[in-house]
Amino acid sequence: DAGTGSEGNPFRTIQKGVSLLAPGVTVLVRGDASTPYLEQVSISPGAELGDLANPMTVAAYPGDSPGINGEFIRASGLMIGQGSRYVNNLIWRHIDIRNTLGPNMRADYTRYLTVEDCLLKEPGAPACMMIGQTFAYLISRRNIFEVATAPTAVAHGIYLWETTSGGHSVYDNTFRGGRYRDAISTGREAYALEGWGKDSECYGNKIYDPQDDGLQVEGGGARVAVWKNLVVRPVAAGMGIAPVKT
Repeated sequence: DAGTGSEGNPFRTIQKGVSLLAPGVTVLVRGDASTPYLEQVSISPGAELGDLANPMTVAAYPGDSPGINGEFIRASGLMIGQGSRYVNNLIWRHIDIRNTLGPNMRADYTRYLTVEDCLLKEPGAPACMMIGQTFAYLISRRNIFEVATAPTAVAHGIYLWETTSGGHSVYDNTFRGGRYRDAISTGREAYALEGWGKDSECYGNKIYDPQDDGLQVEGGGARVAVWKNLVVRPVAAGMGIAPVKT
């Protein structure tokens, strides 16, 4: 990590690279699946980070396919926005995360997070992607969520916790492996109004062999649109819709 961060003299870890994130900055990550990074990356600034006009990007170097392997000893592969300090307008692109004790990826205190073209694989509970406290505006597109080896189906694909405020767009993702619960879950059913929030959309997803529901819409809230999703062989419902919070 004593390098300059240039292409010819790169940092050793992803963590060092993301420590330099600022509005408009792009961090490019080299590597391939055969030599993953053995680390937990945290984007948890000491003060609010980013603005809504200039995205911050962490992406694979063109032509490379880097990944993070938690080796089943790290709590997560990527933690965003811990400690009540917001991270704004972050893009995470084509960097895979697998084999974690908890969620492959967890985001709290985040506004406008885009995750695209990633493989999130073999997490612990509660999900491949956990969207937690005080969160707004998730875009998840063209990702693969895979849970195939868990002894019991305890993890979801995407878990939208009840305190998210909405504006989510989840589309063209694939959920597979047969050992996950819901492909997309909204947490506790009684709090589902806050899970999807308002002004959200979910479409074009392909969901195979969920051990519970394919899509757990659970009330949804205001102006939540769900259409053109494929759900194959669910153990419970293809789409579960429960009453909103009273």
